[in-house]
Amino acid sequence: MADTPLSMPRYPGQPPTHAPGIPASAAGDEPTGAIEVPQSRFSKGVKTTAWIFLGIFSLVFFTITKLPDDRIKSYVQGNLSTLLASRGITLTIGESKISYLFGISYIMKDVTFNLPPPAQPAHVDSIEVSPALLPLFTGKIGAKIIMKNSDGEMTLVGAFRGGSISGSIDAQQFDIGKIGLLKIAADITGSAVISGKADFSTSTDDMTATDATIDLDLRKIVIDSQSIQGFTIPRLAMSDGKVDIDIDHGKGQVKTLRIGRADSATDDIKANLNGEVLFGKTLQNSTMNLKAVFSLSDTVMKPFALLDTILAPGKLSTGGYAYKLQGPILAPNPIPAGGS
Repeated sequence: MADTPLSMPRYPGQPPTHAPGIPASAAGDEPTGAIEVPQSRFSKGVKTTAWIFLGIFSLVFFTITKLPDDRIKSYVQGNLSTLLASRGITLTIGESKISYLFGISYIMKDVTFNLPPPAQPAHVDSIEVSPALLPLFTGKIGAKIIMKNSDGEMTLVGAFRGGSISGSIDAQQFDIGKIGLLKIAADITGSAVISGKADFSTSTDDMTATDATIDLDLRKIVIDSQSIQGFTIPRLAMSDGKVDIDIDHGKGQVKTLRIGRADSATDDIKANLNGEVLFGKTLQNSTMNLKAVFSLSDTVMKPFALLDTILAPGKLSTGGYAYKLQGPILAPNPIPAGGS
């Protein structure tokens, strides 16, 4: 019998035939090349984004490292001094430095706020100021401030763009009296230890857009003896307090606004406010509908002989007073509510 051919005969123009299992390259044919799989749009987008962030990081890093420390220090201290000067407050700093760890920040240690006499100077162990990065993603300019004193710490974050303003507070057993915050903010000398959080956002162009959540606990509240609006008040002390307020698109609910405790025998002021606040387009157009129930110790009543007579229409059978505060926020109308 004749041998069986290993392959069929080839005709002109017929493609080569290979034995099963033998690759074309092994059979002497030219390789056809690998099939190229196109990258997905997501993969390309991730790579592009990564390169953009790397470029931005490199630009910012090398720009920052080239900035003179003295220029940054002068800029921050100059702005703080200008802000405080309007209150008659000067600033002295024991030590300061620029830190590039986890982003650029300016750290001041052993900081003293020299308040107008007769108030005593206020001291802060350290203040750290840095740019707030998150607001940048919404087109805002912001800053973050961390203050530390003894066992307490408070973080303030603020941002703005045009008339849009937002901010937050995160406090842990922080004594605002030691840094003179009440004097700086409200021109009142006093102190309180605060803990809790607060977030808010609003627009000076339209305050109906105001949103806020405030949940703060207060301890060791003290108002120092001083002259306020021409009246000399004695030193007042309250054991604790509470602030619990929610505002949603300009409609606010004052759940609790309290200082002092009803069962305390030593608190000079015991007051509790609750009700509603409605923000208009401007603060002048905003209104309130609150009820205040309060009592005052002899420390408050004795220096003001006519105070009991003035408050008499709202007097309660328990000895305290009750008033409704209605109308414009800036000038509410007190209405006696002793019988309600």
